[in-house]
Amino acid sequence: MPEHVPAAQSTESEEVDVSSLFWNINISPKRWTRERPPYLANMSEKDKGKNRLERFQRVPSDLRRYLKFIYDLKKQYGSILSFIQYERLHWHDTIPSGDSPFANSSDYKILCNDWPYALEPSIVHLVVWLKFELESDETTDYLTPSGRQEIEDFVNRVFCEEGGISREQVIWFKNGPTLKSVHALEHIHVLLYQAPTEMVERLTEGDKPMSTIRAEEEAAETDGVCE
Repeated sequence: MPEHVPAAQSTESEEVDVSSLFWNINISPKRWTRERPPYLANMSEKDKGKNRLERFQRVPSDLRRYLKFIYDLKKQYGSILSFIQYERLHWHDTIPSGDSPFANSSDYKILCNDWPYALEPSIVHLVVWLKFELESDETTDYLTPSGRQEIEDFVNRVFCEEGGISREQVIWFKNGPTLKSVHALEHIHVLLYQAPTEMVERLTEGDKPMSTIRAEEEAAETDGVCE
């Protein structure tokens, strides 16, 4: 059930200060509500504070958009996986070609991270989605030395060679099992420092993160109300 704002304590006519409600922080006053949005329904008291939001490593406004996006997405597509596979990657199936890891370009796709962490503007956050499994330890699910080397060779070839950037400007990582947001589809994260815009557009085929699209949509809605 939506959370209702309690009645004012002093007089019945006294208005509740909706600007102080945590779900109205950092958004346009035109979008303030007296009831907690359903996509924030599961946030506990400790999740509301500034320090807790920083632990998500997203700025509060982006975190709010992210939570709403995931809430709407699950209602429409049933799962995050379905949305990513069919709408973002446009893969009809996730069956690998059978070639060696990263040898066949049809086995992977590079996209912008839809909801990047709060990094400085000079850092671009990309995700490499894979149809094949990376070589990992069966017990811990962490990469084996061989699996790490396969990724390292791929990163050097795709991001550093043929007009790319230096290896010192690239960091890659694979989330452990407890940190993955999408478990059923293998992927690695790549951070690029001061990468040329044309390089990023070439690698992602002009992809734009959903966080940027949603922010632009909100700005357009606000402008429309003000007109």
